[in-house]
Amino acid sequence: MGNVDHFHAASDGSAETALEMAVICSFPAVVRLLLANGADPSRVINQVDRWSATLTDVAASCNDPKIVLMLLRSGADAAEQREGGLTAFQSAAFKGKVDAALVALQDSARRHVP
Repeated sequence: MGNVDHFHAASDGSAETALEMAVICSFPAVVRLLLANGADPSRVINQVDRWSATLTDVAASCNDPKIVLMLLRSGADAAEQREGGLTAFQSAAFKGKVDAALVALQDSARRHVP
């Protein structure tokens, strides 16, 4: 597939990257493909986008546990707070998105509880 760094060309916030769009549109196969073929998740997953939400937060809010898990396994942190102070777990829980909230909570516990 070649170098996929061009998927991150919109780092100024003027347009979504391919990974952002795949998460927003809930396309787990595309997220998996992008991550597997060199998309750098650290450049987009843990950064806060122009809507003040991490990609993990977006996936959790959409109740997409498959994408939440893919993002977390690629280096995202479910305990990372967006600009308003909420984590992916809190955002999903407040919206009643139980499946995604559980995935985010388990990841946070695994990483942050001794």
